[in-house]
Amino acid sequence: MTAALPDRSVVSDAELVRAAAAGDRAAFAAIYDRYANQLHDFCVGMLRNREAAADCVQDSFCIAAKSFSKLRDPTKLRPWLYSIARYEALRCLRARKREQAVEEVPEEADRGPGPTTLVLHALAHGARYGFDVIDATGLPNGTVYPILRRLEREALASAAWEAAAIAHDEQRPPRRYYEVTPAGLAHLDAARARYPIPQSVAARLRRLRPARSS
Repeated sequence: MTAALPDRSVVSDAELVRAAAAGDRAAFAAIYDRYANQLHDFCVGMLRNREAAADCVQDSFCIAAKSFSKLRDPTKLRPWLYSIARYEALRCLRARKREQAVEEVPEEADRGPGPTTLVLHALAHGARYGFDVIDATGLPNGTVYPILRRLEREALASAAWEAAAIAHDEQRPPRRYYEVTPAGLAHLDAARARYPIPQSVAARLRRLRPARSS
């Protein structure tokens, strides 16, 4: 059991890193509170899109949470976080360039359903946020997040940020939750009638609870 940290506003970055690396969730929450807004502004400057920037910040902190022990100089927390956020923003920019190609991936009987249908399947089976969908479909995050944003634009899925208090209580970054809409279900039914879901994906989807109808 880790010792309680003093007032987080006076705790140094190095102390927070060491505590977070030891599994102190309060230290991780303090790091998030200290840098999340700054990193979001940084990503907005690169991406010109606040929602995409928020996704990058969430991904950046998920990466950081698994890597604190690898940070050789804990006093370099700030530039280290910015380097992760920059990498994630660049990855998002590359994904944008691929998005058109992703949208045009044909669904053929010998290849199975395309990535958009797989994402809709995951949402219909209870996947709620990006990492859920990635885990359920096996698709890379550079494919999943652009599809989720496009589904939202086309009203095939709805999305909303969870209450900040929930994320704070659980000491993690906030999540953006997605839900398939009636139009999305109709789109999925049409695809499902033509293209079977690969067994490997179906097995992962069975681990999820079906989404509740609204």
